[in-house]
Amino acid sequence: FVIMALLSFLTVLIYFECADIWDRSLDQLATILTIGITGAIGGYLSLQQRIQKKHNHLDPLDTYLELSHGQGSYFISPALGSVFALLLFFIFKTEIFTSTMFPKFAPYSDDDSGTLIGFFSDITVDTNIDYAKVIIWSFLAGFAERLVPDTLEKLVSKVNRDMGEQGNK
Repeated sequence: FVIMALLSFLTVLIYFECADIWDRSLDQLATILTIGITGAIGGYLSLQQRIQKKHNHLDPLDTYLELSHGQGSYFISPALGSVFALLLFFIFKTEIFTSTMFPKFAPYSDDDSGTLIGFFSDITVDTNIDYAKVIIWSFLAGFAERLVPDTLEKLVSKVNRDMGEQGNK
């Protein structure tokens, strides 16, 4: 949790520095933090389930020894959950995939200049239902650890297939 707190603080610091948030609402910041923290919670709960399933049949001393030797790896799952949730959010924001299951975002502002600041200034969802979808998908991205990597692999294979078809024309 110390690492997650530091990552959250670093995210906030970078966001304040990059997006000139002093004159803007805190909605974008709250959305990014919610996504990251919800993904980390999903990763943490997934880790807890794995630990319980794996160590149910072992002697308590064996369980303690296994857990104490693998402590460093227990921070990876929540951190990856946070990263995967943010990546999934960016995938949704690009509207590569569209469905009623995915969140819709508020219309772009006038600052659609193609800059990083313009990108981060438009991180708001349309409705409260879309915000709930963001939270659910963020949790799933952290909990189902293969969701985002598998999605990225499918996206890459589709791009490669499309590029191969264009090369044949």
